Amino acid sequence: MDEDILSHCGDWLRPGVHLVALPWARTLAEGPIEFIEEIIIFPSGEITLASLNIQETGPNDSLAWHQSAISGVDVETFDHQTLIAFPLSFDWDALVAGSHNDHLDFIQFLSEKADALALDSIRFQLCRLDLVDTLPAKAGQIDSNHMMAGALLYNAQLKQGRIIGGAAFTHFPTRGLGLPIDRLHIPAPLDGEVGHHVTHALRLYGSLLEVEDQSLKFVQAISLLEFLSDPYSYQNFVEVKKTIARYVAKTTADYQRLLLRFKELTGNKDQQTGIERGYRTLIVHLGKRLREIVPGADARRQLFLELDGYIRPIIRHMIEHSDMDWESYVEVRRAMKPFLLPEN
Repeated sequence: MDEDILSHCGDWLRPGVHLVALPWARTLAEGPIEFIEEIIIFPSGEITLASLNIQETGPNDSLAWHQSAISGVDVETFDHQTLIAFPLSFDWDALVAGSHNDHLDFIQFLSEKADALALDSIRFQLCRLDLVDTLPAKAGQIDSNHMMAGALLYNAQLKQGRIIGGAAFTHFPTRGLGLPIDRLHIPAPLDGEVGHHVTHALRLYGSLLEVEDQSLKFVQAISLLEFLSDPYSYQNFVEVKKTIARYVAKTTADYQRLLLRFKELTGNKDQQTGIERGYRTLIVHLGKRLREIVPGADARRQLFLELDGYIRPIIRHMIEHSDMDWESYVEVRRAMKPFLLPEN
């Protein structure tokens, strides 16, 4: 704990713009990680909070602050967690006067803000749909009490900090050891029309990682592929699969194989017998569970790895072209025909 947090973040602050620090459970960072956006991830024990003048709850504070104190989220909580720090403009007086439910809602909002600034991109790079053991907690959640979450807020004008805490979230991932964070290479999406779409796609991917029910997870993965194909309108999957295959297929045979595979994964009714074998139709319309369709645990894991392999190339390509408008990007996409090259 050699450096104070304000030596890194103090230049962000001005009247009305306050410092936010969130704990982030189930993560391990080797050193401070800075992003293009104003956000820094600090490893546990890397930074001191002494200059924040964090106020203890006193007799003149409202019930909401006493409820935060009862949550057990205190200064020591932040001393022993990975921390996410960023500036945010908000009404300090409204926060002070707010109810406990207002505080819990604000913690959820701050967590979503951290996701949009950096964490969605981190999850996309370092997590996979088939591997839940590395899934981090939500920003704000703490390792010492999985029921609780909290946020440290600092007002530079008042030169004082406050801590809010409570049961802001409904679940906490417990399988595996969590996420080591290093070697980040994914650039932030640029501010073009495609960039806005891929930012939403990253948010959807992050939410998909947290879905525990495998049947629902499968259906949402297919829905994400539909969104990536056309963010503006619904397309029949007959068209969607042609778009997806452009990113994955390397040969004509590969392209045709993928079209047949996508039929198996979505709707695949036998025209002679009327029997439906498409995974999504079986789940959504006929009430099947994914484990009934794909009984083996390893086979289901391979299925999610396969879906991950369809989603990732599209998102990466959209990030690379995130400064473009959608119509121009569609033209770039239409020119992608590696499967029409002669086979070796």
